[in-house]
Amino acid sequence: RDEFGKMLTSCYSGLNYTPAKFQPTKPKKSTGRFTRELHLILSDLHVGANLNLAEHGVEFGPIQEARRMASIVKKVSEYKTDHRSETRLNISILGDIFQGKIHDAASTEALSVQQIRAGWVLNRAIAYLAGVFPEIVVRCVSGNHDRDVVRHSKRATDQKWDSYAMPVYYGIRDFLRTQPNVRVELPLTPMLTYKTFGWWNFGTHGDTVLVVGNLGKSLNVTAIELRVNKINMAQLSQHGHRYDNFFVGHVHVGSSFQLPNGESVITNPPLVPPDGFANSIGVFSNSCGQSLFETTAEYAMGDHRILGVDRTTDMDASLDRIIEPFEGIK
Repeated sequence: RDEFGKMLTSCYSGLNYTPAKFQPTKPKKSTGRFTRELHLILSDLHVGANLNLAEHGVEFGPIQEARRMASIVKKVSEYKTDHRSETRLNISILGDIFQGKIHDAASTEALSVQQIRAGWVLNRAIAYLAGVFPEIVVRCVSGNHDRDVVRHSKRATDQKWDSYAMPVYYGIRDFLRTQPNVRVELPLTPMLTYKTFGWWNFGTHGDTVLVVGNLGKSLNVTAIELRVNKINMAQLSQHGHRYDNFFVGHVHVGSSFQLPNGESVITNPPLVPPDGFANSIGVFSNSCGQSLFETTAEYAMGDHRILGVDRTTDMDASLDRIIEPFEGIK
């Protein structure tokens, strides 16, 4: 185990803790050579937001968050099944996995329950996909809603990993440790980076490191291009390569566009409808979902789609067979 794992084990060794029972899923058979890389971007889940119809005009609680995530993984499992045996799945979790306590601390679920609910949903989502894909790599970074407001009262400019999300991520890695085709990586950097077929990918939450602005009002491509160029100039001088694909969350608007130098940029939509904070700044509706794109040797970013979810998803009880909604601490 790494040093962070040893630290957590030491801190919690006195607790009466029994790990969840998990029966590993037999993965799909692989051809032994991957010719496609699929990328699922998960961000801005805001589990534990607990929106209610009377105040927010929409319900979003344990049932809705589970069904929306179940719908996402179901759509991923149905993507190009004819190429399944030659496809590796990359899952990038970019933060804001729960609502946190950064706005009105009294308006959301208890923080410990938010953490449990986020782990509940994500564990089951990844375990479901583990039975569908021959190999999965999960990479995780923290967002602004995940932060410990005692340490990082504003944006986390140093050790962003020291957040309330990291124990959840570590729990995911521990939960899936016996699943032979799943690897979970927990970088201590505020961004995740990885290479696929010679193409380089860069993901971060979007409140720091790579800030793309307020896409709900305007898309300033020139400003984004300047920030991307600055990152790539440093990467070229220090490591001899540039990043081809950039993806962020945070802005709660789904988009995909290409910069003049050829880099592709994805902004990920949220899973959650507008909450009280969004209402307070005049936002009462949005398009919800998560992003999926494909890489091959020929294309850094090939097919891209937004896996949409909405109120129809919230009413689909058949999705409970994929992710059973959390029913509380028992």
